[in-house]
Order: sequence, then C-alpha cells, then structure tokens
Amino acid sequence: MMTRKNRALAHRIVLALAVSCSAGLNVSASQTNSQTETVTDTVPVEQASPAEQSWELRYQFQPGQTLRYKTHQTVTTVAMASNQQKTDESTVEQTRLFTVDQVDTVGTAHLAMQFERVWMQVRTNNGQPVVFDATMKAEEVPAIFRQTADRLRGSAAKYHLLSNGRVANPAKPDAKPDSQKELMAPSFLMALPDQPVRVGDTWKDIQLARTRVTKDLKRDIQILQTFRLDSVENGIATISFNSSIESPVSNPSIQAQLIQSTPKGTLRFDINRGIMLEKKFRFDESVLNALGSNSLLNSHGSYTEEFVESASSVPAAEQGLSAN
Repeated sequence: MMTRKNRALAHRIVLALAVSCSAGLNVSASQTNSQTETVTDTVPVEQASPAEQSWELRYQFQPGQTLRYKTHQTVTTVAMASNQQKTDESTVEQTRLFTVDQVDTVGTAHLAMQFERVWMQVRTNNGQPVVFDATMKAEEVPAIFRQTADRLRGSAAKYHLLSNGRVANPAKPDAKPDSQKELMAPSFLMALPDQPVRVGDTWKDIQLARTRVTKDLKRDIQILQTFRLDSVENGIATISFNSSIESPVSNPSIQAQLIQSTPKGTLRFDINRGIMLEKKFRFDESVLNALGSNSLLNSHGSYTEEFVESASSVPAAEQGLSAN
C-alpha cells in the first residue's frame, strides 16, 4: 500500500510544483535562487559563407517601459507505489506586469513585478477540483493555497538585470536577509549570448536549483541550459533550448524536486525591440523510489508565456505621442 507518509509526500511535491509559477517563479526549478554564467559556443552552419549575417541579441530596457506576460501551465503528476496510483492535475494561469523603474549609468535595469491575475486549480484522481483565484477574500482561500495567497500579498518582487538577461547584483555575504532576497531575485528572462551569433550558433547557461536535503540542509544543483539560434525572419529570432542536470544526484528525494528542471522548448525574440515575445517548453520525467522502495513518480506538462502588446511597452516619448 501507499503509506500515509508517502501520500503526504506526494501531495507536497504536487502542490509545490503547482504553485511554483504563482510565486513568480518559472515552472523550472532551475530558476530558483539562480546564479548565471554564460559561455558562448560557436558552431557555424555547414557551408555558411564568411559574410553570413550575425545578430547581437540584447534586451533594450528603457525607463517607464512595461512588459506584460501571460502564462499558462499544466502539470500532471502520477505517483505509484504498492499497486496504488494517485494522479494530480494542476493548471496555473497568470498575468505579470514588469515595470522598468530606472536604467542606471552602467546599463543595469531595475524592475518591479506585480501580479495582475493569478488563477490555479488542482484536481486529484479526477475528483472535484480545488480552485484558487487571487481575487478571493482571505476566508475564501482553500487551505492548500493559503501559503500561496500569503506570498502574493507580500511586497513586489524586484529585479536588477543586465541587457543579456542575467542578474546584475549577486547577493553580498553580509547583506541583510530582506536585501539579499531582493538582490538574488532570479531573472524572468532567458539568458542571451555574450557575443553576436549567426543561425546555427549555440550558447550555454548555468543556473543553480536549490533543493532541500533535510529540514535544515539545502543543496544547490547545477542545471545546464543550451540555446541555439534556429532562424531569424523579419527581425524575429527563433531559439530552441534544452536542459540537463550537471551535478551528480543519486538521492531520489532530490531528483523528485528537480523533476521539472530539465525542460526543452523554443523562444521567440524581437531583435529590433529587444523583447522576448514568447516562451514555450515541455517536460516529461520520472523518478524511481522517490516515495519509497519500488515507487514511481512521473511528472509531465507544458508551459507557455506570451508577451502582451500595450501602448506602454515602449515609453510614450518614443511613440511620437503628443501631450494633448
């Protein structure tokens, strides 16, 4: 039989996976507490001419600019142990608004994020779905989503990003906890290459996924993401990527925490405006013995994030708008 302890563990894993997106984190655990190091690996296209065009990919942050993204995530997690099976299905929909407060003299963009919409649903074994909406009053929030609701009511997340999408300010060892949390806010954008790239070129990005070994012990796991410039049409770059776990991990409990950390997918980037237009990825991973001996945990799902055009995506001064 699947023991009560294992059922509880499975439930915690499923809920953690379901709510990660609502907390302003990517579905991939590799976005959590990340530290990024990009290495460009140029792989020329076969028979490419020396004069083939190359592109410098950079985000173009401007004071007053707003970036609104809508996301849709679905995850199905199946836990099997002792001839019993438990299936959890979750859906997360959200809209996040990022505002560029300022761009300093060294080019670092300082942004603040706020949730405009958060809707979540979890259903177990085709039962009655449990739904959360950020507009609910405190007393209306289902018990399993109360921690999520509390986090949403917290202060707006702050981001300090370079034009290549990486975090600008690493946390200082002597920083206060609140300040350190702000400085370590992971980037919500994909990492761009340090050098101009041509179609067929690749670049790599290392991030850290923080996992819990025991109640008081955490371990950072290296996640390698490899990007490839597939095409450029009408100023829109299509980029594919895949992920892999670089650190040795043999503990099934830690493997279960990383079950969504190796997605693969595609991104669309507007080169002229320096804006990520779309991100799509999927994952399908299984872990043996995550819930005890002879158990199996599988998680598969998809994630889509789309840029929502608005007049404030570009500052009014650059739109040629009058002050009438």
